Amino acid sequence: MALRKPMFMTAGGFAEEMAASDSIALGALTMSGAIAMGSNKITGLAQADSSGDALAWGQNASIVNLTVTGALQAALDAGTYKITNLGNPASAQDAATKFYVDAVKTGLDFKQSVRAIAVSNITLSGTQTIDGVSVVAGDRVLVAGQTTAADNGIYVVAAGSWSRSEDADSSAELNAGAFCFVEEGSSYHDTGWVMTADEVFTLGTTAQTWVQFSSAGVVLAGIALEKNGNTLNVLEGDGIAVDGSNKLVVDLATDPGLQFSSGKLDLKLASADRLSKSSSGLDVTGVPSLFKIAGSAVSSDVTAANLGTLTAGIESDATSLHQHKRIEAAFSGSGLAAGDAVYHSGNDAVGEADAGDDSKRWVTGVVRAFASGTAKVVSHGVCPGVLSGATAGDKYYVQDGGGIGTTQPGAGKNLILVGFAMNASDLFVSIIDQGKKAA
Repeated sequence: MALRKPMFMTAGGFAEEMAASDSIALGALTMSGAIAMGSNKITGLAQADSSGDALAWGQNASIVNLTVTGALQAALDAGTYKITNLGNPASAQDAATKFYVDAVKTGLDFKQSVRAIAVSNITLSGTQTIDGVSVVAGDRVLVAGQTTAADNGIYVVAAGSWSRSEDADSSAELNAGAFCFVEEGSSYHDTGWVMTADEVFTLGTTAQTWVQFSSAGVVLAGIALEKNGNTLNVLEGDGIAVDGSNKLVVDLATDPGLQFSSGKLDLKLASADRLSKSSSGLDVTGVPSLFKIAGSAVSSDVTAANLGTLTAGIESDATSLHQHKRIEAAFSGSGLAAGDAVYHSGNDAVGEADAGDDSKRWVTGVVRAFASGTAKVVSHGVCPGVLSGATAGDKYYVQDGGGIGTTQPGAGKNLILVGFAMNASDLFVSIIDQGKKAA
């Protein structure tokens, strides 16, 4: 069959065949089928400016939702631009993200992040709350605290039994350096965890240990600490200070009685013969070298002799304090003698007691010594040297008319016991008013 050429209408109204050099102008033509160009080209296209236009040679276009079902036939040149939002690689020939490359550079085998981490033993089934996070089916969870360490690993939450995640469910996918981030949690949000295991690792048999590798802002200031940015500071309190080398030190008073010896806080002793210390504690080792009364030192060195004088009280016989055992005071008076029983006759004054005079019956004590208008009166205890030829145990009473003796006063008189003889010369004063003696 012979080929026919397209016909066209001339200006004169005659039909003629088109020559090879003739062109056809089409206007408002809608195609209802495909145009097969064979090996020919469509040339002279205008630049596309709306969706659906054919692209002219060299014209750029924005491609949305591009799906490539076959392999590229040439290199993809991105110019100076980046391919963004890539997923992390799963196969050997997949494009790698910067994060993945950084992880590999630091010796880490990056795994997809998990929502929460369980650092103590949990039941590997059902939804539950882990570190304050209510995990639901489909969530990834890092299990790091199982009683049997081989059961640790990355799991996917399910309503029933959990299964290991696809990127960590075989021995080949896990090694020392497997790493993942934890996204949420009261204690472990934004932390990174790395697996430590033997070189020969068998999933489900070899212990799978996960340790914290990194942290982003989850370090909290504990007791006596404060956090300022990435810096932790110790809060100073009473007795604690920071020295010029930024070291914590004990803040001592000007004269603390303490010192540092070989880097340790210790007692500071002025003299080893006063106080001493041992594993048993602090001991008093002797009498201080200066003994003061009313602010004045007795002597430069306390000796046995002047210690006796010191403890003699108001007497001058230097009898040791533990020997004279008496209560004694000085009063003014007149006409008194050693051994007289006395009563208070006025302000800081005494007079001789009298068993026959009710106004002089309230006995204060017995005069131990009297000189220059001053009576040293013993109100209780030993009154030495006031008796003569006494028999130990004899009772002494205030006499009618004054003085003391072993004879009780007569009927109607006041019976007042002043004490008893300790020996031939010493009276132990113990005053007992027994009232008036019956007829």
